[in-house]
Amino acid sequence: MSKNDSNMLPPILNVADVKEYLGIGLRQAYELVNGGFFPILKINRRLKIPRDPFLKWVNREIEDDENSEWNVFYVSN
Repeated sequence: MSKNDSNMLPPILNVADVKEYLGIGLRQAYELVNGGFFPILKINRRLKIPRDPFLKWVNREIEDDENSEWNVFYVSN
């Protein structure tokens, strides 16, 4: 799935959706989701991510990247 497919995302995402959308590994997706960058819902042990705040965060990161020479998001090992 590419960033152009955001209209195909369900209203509530799971970590695998974030992984696929961003093209990152599952471990990095969990670290990102737990990083506090956008709201998440914890239902028992499941993590759910509302699509619109997630996409707003993605778009903000893209805009910041276009306005800055150095804008790097790190996920630790």
